[in-house]
Amino acid sequence: MTPQEKKFLRKACEYYKVSDWRYLVDRIDVIPISMAVAQSIQECGWGKSLGCLKKNAYFGMTKGKECYQYSTPERSVQAYVRTLNTHKGYKNFRAIRRMMRERNQELLGCILVKELYSYCQDPGYPKIIQYIVKKYRLSVFDLMMENMHRCMVKNNRFRQEDLDFKQYCFHLAKHSEGVKVLAKVLWKKIYKNFSELFSSAA
Repeated sequence: MTPQEKKFLRKACEYYKVSDWRYLVDRIDVIPISMAVAQSIQECGWGKSLGCLKKNAYFGMTKGKECYQYSTPERSVQAYVRTLNTHKGYKNFRAIRRMMRERNQELLGCILVKELYSYCQDPGYPKIIQYIVKKYRLSVFDLMMENMHRCMVKNNRFRQEDLDFKQYCFHLAKHSEGVKVLAKVLWKKIYKNFSELFSSAA
């Protein structure tokens, strides 16, 4: 293992809160955009909650009774992605995601959303998010991302060895294009009245 690979693994272990790099395989991957958008719709009231907008708090994550405040929408998305990739309450979510990858299945929010029972005290929360995903046909965003990923593999835009794929996913989930794509969707589709854009699908 090269010094660069060791440095990456050390940083990844710290960021994803694991003591051994062998546990990273369950934590380094993307979150389906459809699920992220649907949760944001539910948590910030279709982008109409002024409190959420002022705090850039698009996912309703709290500390005690108060919503976290973020400096930018990207920070909010990054915190959301990291929570799902590290918190013990989403262990089953990560396990199923890994299984879907191993079976070469597309990561669809309408499937993984069933494992969000730890996100909210309401036992019906996963069904609410699943309903939003299906009603507004948000799975199209997942298919776009999956097609992008497959094209990158096919065209060798990054090497296909395990470590390189993990590093790509790490950067995507942590701060690079993944957060930019998610934040772009959230900002343009929700803040600018998401409900009107998808009214034709209602």
